[in-house]
Amino acid sequence: MQQFSENLCEAGLLEGSAEGLRLSSRLNLHSHQEQLVKAVLIAGLYPHLIQVKRGTVTKSGRFCPENLSYRTESGPVLLHRSSVNR
Repeated sequence: MQQFSENLCEAGLLEGSAEGLRLSSRLNLHSHQEQLVKAVLIAGLYPHLIQVKRGTVTKSGRFCPENLSYRTESGPVLLHRSSVNR
């Protein structure tokens, strides 16, 4: 939990230091953002599955990748946004 908290602080997703975050309501700051929570879980569980290389951030703060890529032994595979389970 401590390492995960430190990673979230370094990424700018949580304010303050990781030491002061134990059992704090600030840990739930982004809990209503379902897509962000899913992305964090997937990144932690499958760190080498998907890699976002380029994209843009909208005025509302949403990140829109140009494409998603998956690497296999035979080469890269491109995934369309609508083909990913939500």
